[in-house]
This record gives sequence, C-alpha cells and structure tokens, in this order.
Amino acid sequence: MSLPSTGTRIILNQSGQAHRGTVLYAGPVNVTSGVWLGIEWDDASRGKHSGSHGGREYFSCRVPNSATFLRPTPHLSTGQSLLSALRAKYTAAQADGAPDRVTLGSSDGTIEVEAPRMEKVLRRLGRVEELKEVGLEGVGVWGVGAGEEEELRALGKNVRHLSLTHSLIANLAAVSRIASCLPKLESLDVSFNRFAELDASLGDEGAGLTRLKVLKLNGTLVNWSEIQRLSSSLPSVTHIELSLNALTTLCPSSPAPSLPNIKLLNFSSNSLASWSDIQSTLSALPSLDSLILTSNQITEIPVSGGPWPTLRQLAISSNPIKEWGSVDALHTVLPALENLTLQDCPLLESEAHSRARQLMIARIGSLKVLNSSQITEHERKDAELYYLGQPTSSRPSPRWAELCKRYDIQSDAPSSAPSSAPSNTLQSKLLHLTLHLPAPAEPQPIKVLRTMPLRALRAKLARTAGRKPAEVKLWAVLGHDEGVEKGSLRIEMEDEGKEVGWFGLGQGERIELEIR
Repeated sequence: MSLPSTGTRIILNQSGQAHRGTVLYAGPVNVTSGVWLGIEWDDASRGKHSGSHGGREYFSCRVPNSATFLRPTPHLSTGQSLLSALRAKYTAAQADGAPDRVTLGSSDGTIEVEAPRMEKVLRRLGRVEELKEVGLEGVGVWGVGAGEEEELRALGKNVRHLSLTHSLIANLAAVSRIASCLPKLESLDVSFNRFAELDASLGDEGAGLTRLKVLKLNGTLVNWSEIQRLSSSLPSVTHIELSLNALTTLCPSSPAPSLPNIKLLNFSSNSLASWSDIQSTLSALPSLDSLILTSNQITEIPVSGGPWPTLRQLAISSNPIKEWGSVDALHTVLPALENLTLQDCPLLESEAHSRARQLMIARIGSLKVLNSSQITEHERKDAELYYLGQPTSSRPSPRWAELCKRYDIQSDAPSSAPSSAPSNTLQSKLLHLTLHLPAPAEPQPIKVLRTMPLRALRAKLARTAGRKPAEVKLWAVLGHDEGVEKGSLRIEMEDEGKEVGWFGLGQGERIELEIR
C-alpha cells in the first residue's frame, strides 16, 4: 500500500472499532527497521507520547501524549469523498433478498439494526436532489474529489443542513470547498474532526463559507484566534459552536473578529476562567445576544468591565461560582438579561431550590426566564418581597435600593432627628409574630412583612417545618396577646394571592402551622 502523506486523516478499523487520527510523520524510526507512521489520535487516550522516540522528536502534537507510531496496515483507511458517501448512503440499491439493515451513524459503524420496509425508504431517499437535510456522520468523508464538483452541485442543490461529524476532513479550506458545492447550504456541522491549525485568513479559499448561517466546530480544537482569522469568510453566520475545544482564554488582546451578524456563541465544556476576558473579547460583537458558557471554570463575575447592553441570554451553569456578588453583578453588567441558566455551582449548594430561585429573581431585575422556567409577575413580586425580608447582611447594592423605592420602603437606618411624620421604614412594615408548629416543637418568634403574599409565607414556613408548601395549612390566630386568650379568632389562611396584612394579624399575634 502507498504511504499516506503528512496531514492525511485516517481511520484505523481495529477490533470492531473505528479510531480516527492524523498522520504527522511517515518514515524510519531510530533503532528499528522499515517504515512507521506517526499518528496523533483524535482520542488522546490512545496516545503514548507526543511525537518523540529514543530522545529524538519526529513531530509535535496539539494535545500532549496523544500520538503513537504505527506500522502501515490494510486496516488503515483514508476514507471517501463526499460524493461517494452520498451515493453509498442514499442511492445504493439493496440486493434482492438481503435483510434490511441500517448502520447507526453515531456508533462509528459498530451497531446495525433491522429496518423493515427499508427498500421503499431507500427508493424515496434515492432522489438525493430533493434532500434538504443530509447526515453522513462517521463514514470517513474527507472532502470533494477532483472533478466531482458539478455532479455534487446537481445532487446537493437543495441541501440546507449537512452533518459531517466524526469525519476525516483535514483543514478548513476543505470545509469551505464542501460548502461551495452546496448552493443552498445554511447549516454545517463538522464537529469532532481535527483540522490543521489555521494561521492566516483563508482568502479566496473561504468563499464557500460566506452563505453559512450556522457553523458547528465542537470537539475540533479550533480556538478563538482561528475564528478571528476565519471571520472574513463568515459574514452571514449567526450561530457558532466551539464546545469541547480545550479553550482556556479568548485572547482579548487580539483584534475583534468581523462577525456582524453573530447572535449565538456556544463555549460550553471548555476551561475558560476569566469573565473579564470573555466580556472584553465578545462585547464588541454588535449582534451577539446569546452566550453559552456551561461547564467552564468561571469563579466570579466582576462589575469592572462596565455594561454589556446587547446580551439577553446567558447559560453559565456548572461553573465554580461561590458568591452572590456575581449574581448581583449580572444585574449591573447585563442590563438587558432576560434568560438565565444558572445551576450546579457552589453558590447554590447551601440553598434550597425554591429559595435560590427567589433570590436570583429578586437580584436580577430584568429576568423573564430562569432555568428554562418563565417568571410570572406574581412570582417576581413574591421573590422581591421575600428578598426584602432577608437580614441586612444579605442586601446588595444597588438592587436593594431599587426594591425599597419600588415598594415605598425607606432605609431602616436610625436617624438622629426626631420626626412626627408616619413611619415608612422597613421595620415599621414588619409584623412580629409567633409561629406555633406541631408538638413537640416550641413556639418561635418570626418577622413577616405585611405586604408578603401568602404563597411566599407558606413556602417560607413550610421550609421551617421541613415540609413542602402543599403539605401545610396556616391559621391566623387573632386577639391572642402575651399568652392570654382573649376571645381569639382562628382564620384559615387560604387565598394564596392575598398579602399577610389582609388577614388582620397584629403585632404579637400568632400563626399556627398544621400538617395536612
């Protein structure tokens, strides 16, 4: 067999599995005979070194210790062209009498399932020129073959979405050439390929990418500097994905990429740690309104970078954020933030789910959706009043001051000047009550805002009793002062939309909690 040239992508079929890699060396290796191939594997766990043997470096790897030397073998394949893959999947007729079977693309060719009536489906799919979505995952596509462009344009004239994940495409110029042969292509997924590093703009070679709106480059190790170099070829793109690319920084000192229409960026499952780096790099993108940063290493969100007015949606779950100050910063830094996903972080580990949700809603005034759940007007009011009832140490600025103004509550700091005007401080709006839990629990003092909705009070007291809100009944006991019954009146607190003050509770009276 002829040796693959340096830079060629290959598949090694071994023990029923397909292993992809890139040939980075072909030739002799010291203290051995014959020819070896130096391969950097897409799956780094297969590697044993970084391109060195016997003290000599034969090549270098993008991922340390991801390479091995391998003898040329018939089990190595360099894949097939896009046109060949299209023909094989969508136009190949099944042999008469052969069982109908389909290979699952996501299994790298290792799983086959029976498919009743597959012959009829194949005849319909055989009209490739009518297809709008094409999936050729894991079948070894490397690009467009010489002289195949015209036929490929005819067969793929209506293709709008193409998936070539887990393929053998060697560089981004080959990606552009594929796109240039599909005149209506809008969305291209080339995730889990390994491209040669892009060290300069593609220039005319990037013309095929100019119509794309969605480009998925997950698991390719493409970094932000390469996107900057590629950006002149992506004037129409609105959506880029760069998940699982081992990113640690976005290089904010580099020139901002020319991506005038980019609306969504996905950087999930990387190692980005600096919010300041992210904001200074991406806030220059005029149309960006959605940012996914799930599963990175961000520990805090400072306010030092100033406002970022365009961003409306942020996913930042599974980051090691520890302080509520970062949530407070979102209110200031992202004034247009409407949709937030924030879960699975140290900050929330000590908070009950419902309490954490209330605090996040109250602290970020612009939110409309939190963790995929719509925020109603009632929920926002409940959350804000609950927040106003928290201890002074829990109050941030400026959100605390905004809420005091909204609910006509003055600062409760002591004043040196006496006043005859009616008090309107937070303290004056608090009811000092006694909570009676089922025996053997002792009565305990509680402070409740008169304006707190009953649903918020029920949730708060249910947590005190270690129950869910639906499991408890609340009773307002009126006319009970200093432990002496005075013809007390016992009223069940049922209307969830009413405020606590509506039930007529006065200072020193009590609420009884009953388990349903």
